[in-house]
Amino acid sequence: MNDLFDKEIKKKDKLTQQRLGIVHTPIEIVEFIIDSQDYTTNLEYNLSIYDRDVRIFDPFLGTGTFIIVYLCKLAEKRPENLLYKYENDVFANEILEETYKIAKANIENVFFELSGIKKEFKGIKNIDTFDNY
Repeated sequence: MNDLFDKEIKKKDKLTQQRLGIVHTPIEIVEFIIDSQDYTTNLEYNLSIYDRDVRIFDPFLGTGTFIIVYLCKLAEKRPENLLYKYENDVFANEILEETYKIAKANIENVFFELSGIKKEFKGIKNIDTFDNY
Protein backbone atom coordinates (compact mmCIF):
# COMPACT_ATOMS: atom_id res chain seq x y z
CA MET A 1 0.00 0.00 0.00
CA ASN A 2 2.79 2.42 0.92
CA ASP A 3 4.77 1.68 -2.26
CA LEU A 4 1.64 2.16 -4.36
CA PHE A 5 0.95 5.50 -2.66
CA ASP A 6 4.55 6.67 -3.08
CA LYS A 7 4.46 5.86 -6.81
CA GLU A 8 1.07 7.51 -7.29
CA ILE A 9 1.92 10.74 -5.43
CA LYS A 10 5.22 11.01 -7.29
CA LYS A 11 3.54 10.41 -10.62
CA LYS A 12 0.48 12.53 -9.85
CA ASP A 13 1.94 15.69 -8.43
CA LYS A 14 5.66 16.30 -7.93
CA LEU A 15 4.95 19.91 -6.89
CA THR A 16 2.68 18.79 -4.04
CA GLN A 17 5.29 16.29 -2.94
CA GLN A 18 7.98 18.98 -2.87
CA ARG A 19 5.74 21.66 -1.32
CA LEU A 20 4.60 19.38 1.51
CA GLY A 21 7.98 17.71 1.98
CA ILE A 22 6.65 14.22 1.34
CA VAL A 23 9.49 11.77 1.81
CA HIS A 24 9.80 8.10 2.65
CA THR A 25 11.74 7.35 5.84
CA PRO A 26 13.39 3.92 5.80
CA ILE A 27 12.27 1.52 8.55
CA GLU A 28 15.81 1.35 9.99
CA ILE A 29 15.79 5.13 10.52
CA VAL A 30 12.31 5.00 12.07
CA GLU A 31 13.48 2.28 14.47
CA PHE A 32 16.58 4.30 15.37
CA ILE A 33 14.48 7.41 16.10
CA ILE A 34 12.03 5.48 18.27
CA ASP A 35 14.79 3.66 20.18
CA SER A 36 16.71 6.93 20.65
CA GLN A 37 13.61 8.67 21.97
CA ASP A 38 12.97 5.85 24.43
CA TYR A 39 16.60 5.97 25.59
CA THR A 40 16.48 9.78 26.04
CA THR A 41 13.10 9.70 27.80
CA ASN A 42 14.45 7.09 30.20
CA LEU A 43 17.65 9.03 30.80
CA GLU A 44 15.97 12.40 31.35
CA TYR A 45 12.68 11.43 33.02
CA ASN A 46 13.15 7.83 34.19
CA LEU A 47 10.20 6.87 31.96
CA SER A 48 9.78 4.81 28.83
CA ILE A 49 7.82 5.84 25.76
CA TYR A 50 6.06 2.50 26.25
CA ASP A 51 4.72 3.49 29.70
CA ARG A 52 1.09 4.45 30.15
CA ASP A 53 0.36 8.19 29.99
CA VAL A 54 3.51 8.96 28.01
CA ARG A 55 1.97 10.50 24.89
CA ILE A 56 3.20 9.79 21.37
CA PHE A 57 2.44 12.35 18.65
CA ASP A 58 3.35 12.19 14.97
CA PRO A 59 2.53 15.60 13.43
CA PHE A 60 3.30 14.50 9.84
CA LEU A 61 1.97 10.94 9.69
CA GLY A 62 2.26 10.04 6.03
CA THR A 63 1.15 6.43 5.60
CA GLY A 64 1.70 5.66 9.30
CA THR A 65 5.18 4.12 9.39
CA PHE A 66 6.28 5.74 12.68
CA ILE A 67 3.10 4.78 14.54
CA ILE A 68 3.14 1.26 13.09
CA VAL A 69 6.76 0.63 14.08
CA TYR A 70 6.05 2.12 17.51
CA LEU A 71 3.04 -0.21 18.01
CA CYS A 72 5.12 -3.23 16.98
CA LYS A 73 7.86 -2.31 19.45
CA LEU A 74 5.24 -1.63 22.13
CA ALA A 75 3.71 -5.09 21.57
CA GLU A 76 7.17 -6.63 22.07
CA LYS A 77 8.26 -4.60 25.09
CA ARG A 78 5.00 -3.90 26.97
CA PRO A 79 2.16 -5.95 25.47
CA GLU A 80 0.03 -5.24 28.53
CA ASN A 81 -0.01 -1.53 27.56
CA LEU A 82 -0.89 -1.99 23.87
CA LEU A 83 -4.66 -1.43 24.08
CA TYR A 84 -4.40 1.39 26.60
CA LYS A 85 -1.80 3.32 24.61
CA TYR A 86 -3.64 2.75 21.30
CA GLU A 87 -6.82 4.19 22.81
CA ASN A 88 -5.30 6.96 24.95
CA ASP A 89 -1.68 7.88 24.23
CA VAL A 90 -1.03 7.74 20.48
CA PHE A 91 -1.92 10.69 18.24
CA ALA A 92 -1.17 11.80 14.70
CA ASN A 93 -2.02 14.41 12.06
CA GLU A 94 -1.96 14.08 8.29
CA ILE A 95 -2.71 16.87 5.82
CA LEU A 96 -3.57 14.85 2.67
CA GLU A 97 -6.93 13.12 2.85
CA GLU A 98 -5.96 10.08 0.78
CA THR A 99 -2.81 9.58 2.85
CA TYR A 100 -4.83 9.99 6.04
CA LYS A 101 -7.16 7.20 4.95
CA ILE A 102 -4.27 4.89 4.05
CA ALA A 103 -2.51 5.58 7.38
CA LYS A 104 -5.68 5.00 9.39
CA ALA A 105 -6.28 1.66 7.65
CA ASN A 106 -2.61 0.64 8.03
CA ILE A 107 -2.57 1.45 11.76
CA GLU A 108 -5.89 -0.29 12.43
CA ASN A 109 -4.77 -3.40 10.52
CA VAL A 110 -1.45 -3.60 12.38
CA PHE A 111 -3.21 -3.13 15.72
CA PHE A 112 -5.57 -5.99 14.82
CA GLU A 113 -2.62 -8.21 13.85
CA LEU A 114 -0.87 -7.43 17.14
CA SER A 115 -3.87 -7.65 19.48
CA GLY A 116 -6.59 -9.64 17.73
CA ILE A 117 -8.92 -6.72 18.49
CA LYS A 118 -10.66 -4.86 15.66
CA LYS A 119 -10.78 -1.25 16.86
CA GLU A 120 -10.95 2.13 15.15
CA PHE A 121 -7.90 4.34 15.63
CA LYS A 122 -9.35 7.58 16.99
CA GLY A 123 -6.04 9.35 17.65
CA ILE A 124 -5.67 10.46 14.03
CA LYS A 125 -6.82 13.75 12.49
CA ASN A 126 -6.90 14.89 8.86
CA ILE A 127 -5.61 18.43 9.47
CA ASP A 128 -2.69 20.69 8.67
CA THR A 129 -0.37 20.73 11.70
CA PHE A 130 0.75 24.29 10.88
CA ASP A 131 -2.68 25.64 9.87
CA ASN A 132 -2.97 28.02 12.84
CA TYR A 133 0.56 29.32 12.58
